[in-house]
Amino acid sequence: MDNRDPMNDLKIDVLKRRLDEQKSLWKATLNILDDANKARKALERSDRLKNVFLSMVSHELRTPLNVVLGYIDILSKDLKSLLNEEKQEMFDSILQGGERLKKLVDDIMDISQIEANQMKFNMQPNEADNLVKKCMNDIVIPARNKDIDIIEKYHGDKTRIKVDKLRFLHALGNILQNAIKFTHKGSVSITTEVKKSVYIITVKDTGIGIRKDFMPYMFALFRQQDEGYTRKYEGAGLGLHISQRLFTSMGGKINVESKEGQGTTFTISLPVSNKEIITEGKKISPPIIEKPLEIKYKRKKKSVLILEDNPPTVDYIQFLLRRIQVSYIIANTGEKALELLEDNSPDGMLIDISLAEGMSGIEFMKKVKKQERFKNIPVVAVTAHAMKGQREEFIEAGFDDYLPKPFTLKDVRELLTRTLT
Repeated sequence: MDNRDPMNDLKIDVLKRRLDEQKSLWKATLNILDDANKARKALERSDRLKNVFLSMVSHELRTPLNVVLGYIDILSKDLKSLLNEEKQEMFDSILQGGERLKKLVDDIMDISQIEANQMKFNMQPNEADNLVKKCMNDIVIPARNKDIDIIEKYHGDKTRIKVDKLRFLHALGNILQNAIKFTHKGSVSITTEVKKSVYIITVKDTGIGIRKDFMPYMFALFRQQDEGYTRKYEGAGLGLHISQRLFTSMGGKINVESKEGQGTTFTISLPVSNKEIITEGKKISPPIIEKPLEIKYKRKKKSVLILEDNPPTVDYIQFLLRRIQVSYIIANTGEKALELLEDNSPDGMLIDISLAEGMSGIEFMKKVKKQERFKNIPVVAVTAHAMKGQREEFIEAGFDDYLPKPFTLKDVRELLTRTLT
């Protein structure tokens, strides 16, 4: 006779079903977590590949730009008295096109770092009005060329804001350049004031203004009001997005108001800093000396080692060094450079980072720095690896200075004046 309680059997069946459901739920959850983990790893790989790709593109564009812009700059100055107006305009157009391409490369690198949250900020207290005035100085000539009035009204005291100086100049510079770009008559004005411990910058122009339907896309990536085959204004639609991200990353806000045909007003707000600006104990770069090196080095001609494996770049650097009367020895691999140093003791070294054969420029620098007779000789990273923050990386690695490509005769003269004296 079966004495089992039917209610117990029912409870056991229910319990088994619930356990089976729980097992299925846990299995599904584990599958979801596994899929999510795989997706995360795939995204991380994709992000790394994207950054590697963008870094490579930047390097490959900067290397030929270095030679093109450098030679054009020199030729336009050397031949200025021999060129008619039309040919001088050709040189100017080539330089402007090259600078435009260089800025596009810089903007793409900034976007990649911002989107990957890899951009580093060196936040320090700075006198706010001084930073704004520095930005305004950069638009004086473009405004004059378009017959646009510049109106400036500053708060006037020494209010400080804690920002990354270079990022701030970049962000505000984009706003001001846009104001000039889209204004054809009238003025561009800038006003600074302090309200409730907030430093406020107002940039107002009398330009073309913004359509109401485009206002929600003002800071969107790769968007411009004037789009399509008939667009009148150049640009990739990166500047305002970069400015917004930079200002917000530094604790600020940016707002815009505009009416089509009546101009645009940008308002940037940043918290006031109570910290003093401290320079003691920090390494301060010596002032740039504009005198040619040959005047400073009459008694003893200076010499440098060039480690570079790109032939056009080697030719270009040699050309610049002959101009400033600095002698040189050349190697295209780190191993050959070390051989040359056995019989030579240069006053400085200009080292490329990415070398096709053998050791990298960083590895070469570290080997040199270990040798007692070279430890006080300045070693400079001369490279197309010029993404934001890479200068600090190379200095931290052990280089004494940094020269990003593309560079000009003036850049090399200033570098050697700074490092060889």
